[in-house]
Amino acid sequence: MLRAFLIVVFAAAALAAAAAAGAETRYFGPAVLHPFEGASSAYDNGCIGWWYNRMDRSVNSTGTVTFIDTGGGWHYTYTSGGNTTITGIPVEVYWLKKAYCYDSWGAAYWANCWRDGTWTGKCSPS
Repeated sequence: MLRAFLIVVFAAAALAAAAAAGAETRYFGPAVLHPFEGASSAYDNGCIGWWYNRMDRSVNSTGTVTFIDTGGGWHYTYTSGGNTTITGIPVEVYWLKKAYCYDSWGAAYWANCWRDGTWTGKCSPS
């Protein structure tokens, strides 16, 4: 009986984590990003890996999105004009990283920055 209960509890926790990882989450905004400043999400972990990073802006401008590793290196960096900038990485990339959005234009603008992750299954319950 206890074993069945523990299995149900673990399955519910895994589903909750997978559901949370299966949807975009805003990590910045709506707020003003100032020229040459940025905002970052938390680092991912062994259970959920970030794979998608998007910045939406209030005006046609230039924005940059990237993933930053624990040593400060930028990966899968993309800069574009318009109102939206998106980057993504293969879901099988399993290094610790955080999503980062950056105002690479010469003026401030309102922005929202989003990230999404995937359940990796590379963690164990604690």
